Amino acid sequence: MKEEYMEEVEKRLNRLLEINRRLLTHLEEINRLLSERQKK
Repeated sequence: MKEEYMEEVEKRLNRLLEINRRLLTHLEEINRLLSERQKK
């Protein structure tokens, strides 16, 4: 029981981590675009 629970927790954490990585990538891209705009 406990082992299954831990596996599920790990899966969810990994999914969140993946989502966070994608969000970070998007934010960095937005940041880059904004800073380019400001230079003009």
